[in-house]
Amino acid sequence: MESLQAAHNANMYIMVLGFGLLCGDSVLAVPTTATVLLAGYFLGAVPGALVASAGMMGAGLICYTGARYGGEKFFYKIASREEAERLRQWFDSSGGLAILAARSLPMLPEILSCLAGMPRFRFSRYLLLFALANVPFAFLVAYAGSQSSLEQPWPAIAAAIGLPVAGWIV
Repeated sequence: MESLQAAHNANMYIMVLGFGLLCGDSVLAVPTTATVLLAGYFLGAVPGALVASAGMMGAGLICYTGARYGGEKFFYKIASREEAERLRQWFDSSGGLAILAARSLPMLPEILSCLAGMPRFRFSRYLLLFALANVPFAFLVAYAGSQSSLEQPWPAIAAAIGLPVAGWIV
């Protein structure tokens, strides 16, 4: 219990750690919901949500820009030009909806960010859709984390289970 209190007082370290972990989700499988819950618990609802939003947006941007500027060479080694054109058309017609719905499954936001970058999906549209999917998620989960405690973990449990289930249903 003392270690949790000591960590509670180290806000700057928690901010950097949370941001770094969530940005690292672009190359490692990081449990996003748990990280955002902990950011909310240790930092509070709004600061935790801001750190989480910045980290998730950072991960998406790393994936998108990496695929946009380096992934195309790799993509054409495994796919034909026709398949690349089909991917472009799919993103123009349905990719936006997929980006909005991706937050409900682990790793899908980062995968779709890479897939959006390779066919050069319009950056402004990608950024808006990715933010619309991730920022509200960050605020809801960070709020649940801020309302949770070791004695009362139910808000965190409800967010960890309820938000993905709600995303699957919608």
